[in-house]
Amino acid sequence: MPNALSPAVVMAVEHDDRLLLVRHTYGPHRDSWELVAGFVEPGETLEGAASRELWEETGLVPLRLTYTGSHPWSFSSPSVLLAGFAATVDVPTLRLDPGEIAQARWFTRAEIRALAPAELPSFPYTLSLIHQFLGP
Repeated sequence: MPNALSPAVVMAVEHDDRLLLVRHTYGPHRDSWELVAGFVEPGETLEGAASRELWEETGLVPLRLTYTGSHPWSFSSPSVLLAGFAATVDVPTLRLDPGEIAQARWFTRAEIRALAPAELPSFPYTLSLIHQFLGP
């Protein structure tokens, strides 16, 4: 019997020239800044999951949601596959789910590059959406 694959989504959410990064309330990397992500529910499309997770965790509604590629989940089981999306929002006001998100902030490219490496444990993956935002 083949191993079960758990689909999940990750979103690089932009407003103007800033990227949204969050700190989760759970897990081993609570102190790191990461992209919004979550699991796909049974019967849900990838796009639907991305929109739902973004709304549930941050209160944001994407204007545009574009599939950008996939990569394995950095800190989870190898059976988790992340489908990456780039999203834009026109209203950057956050309404955080306190059960999921401890902190969220809009960062410029320069601010992300200035963060300490320990604050960005999931970013070394060259397939990660963060690399697309930061560029060369």
